[in-house]
Amino acid sequence: MIVKLISHLMLYILLTVAAIGDFKNYRISNRLILTGLGCAFLFRLVGGKVASIIWFLPDIVFPVVILYFLYLSGILGAGDIKLFSVVCAFTNLRFTALCMAAAFVAAAGYGLISMVLKKELFVRMRDGFLYLNGILCGRFMRYRGQGKAVSFAVYVLLGTVMADIWFYGMR
Repeated sequence: MIVKLISHLMLYILLTVAAIGDFKNYRISNRLILTGLGCAFLFRLVGGKVASIIWFLPDIVFPVVILYFLYLSGILGAGDIKLFSVVCAFTNLRFTALCMAAAFVAAAGYGLISMVLKKELFVRMRDGFLYLNGILCGRFMRYRGQGKAVSFAVYVLLGTVMADIWFYGMR
């Protein structure tokens, strides 16, 4: 139990450092990602369950496979996807899927409020529908939104907190 608590604390420290770095520089350090993956592996070794060690590689590959299309289309950065891999390495597939959903809902909610306050909602919705129409018509293209880049690591942190409340609060 204590190992799980310490590993969760370490995950939150890593996510907070990533969120601050992403907010300042719009980058997530690969050193931070490797540190997170290494710590997660060590916590799995200390935890002693053979199944968790065997599932380490599939757990870190899962977010990459799921979110690769969003990376190709320019919606998510590679650092954000690698950060979800760190979350999955510390937790499990089910928790990470919930974390992803919560992060996207939080980011969408903030984006919607921001667009309404800036009075850009209809213009941005039109651009989004034109992009989606192009995809559905077979023209794969990178999304080139008019807004500035988003520090999505902040939403990964927020999504992890929300998933924690939901996942562990339900028990």
